[in-house]
Amino acid sequence: PEGRSTRDEDLIAIAQDFLGGDDPMRTYRQIYVASKLLRKGAALTTVVDLMDAAVGGVDAALYIPAATVAVQPDELAESRARALAQGGTPNVPNAPRSALSAILRARIEDIAGMALLNLDKPLDALARLRRAVSVAPQGTPLWRSSMWHLATGLEADGKHDQALLY
Repeated sequence: PEGRSTRDEDLIAIAQDFLGGDDPMRTYRQIYVASKLLRKGAALTTVVDLMDAAVGGVDAALYIPAATVAVQPDELAESRARALAQGGTPNVPNAPRSALSAILRARIEDIAGMALLNLDKPLDALARLRRAVSVAPQGTPLWRSSMWHLATGLEADGKHDQALLY
């Protein structure tokens, strides 16, 4: 498609191989791939498409045995690494499904919002980022970063007064 580089096409092909299957973990793979592409600033339209597709798999994704860990891989990475270095595994209590759902849905909206912002679609980005802030459990690291991203989007849209509120 127009506007895609060969690098983007290669990354998308690799991602599609990784994303294969129709199991409950697919949503987590979609989020993982989208976040990696977003960090690289690559295939941003694909990032949005992946997040749109991930929404439909949230409910099934919450019923996997290790949903608490799968929903919060970045937040739990340090404690997992520390426990593994000591020859054990971390004791991560199961979080309420409603909290996990909120975190997962907020992460999807935040990633999509940032991709849209980078695609220079501030109105679409702001809608997604506002949704991320409203869905994320207040006070969590994801909520704080979503607030920051929303402020960034508002600033990019010339709404400096509103941006300062976030």
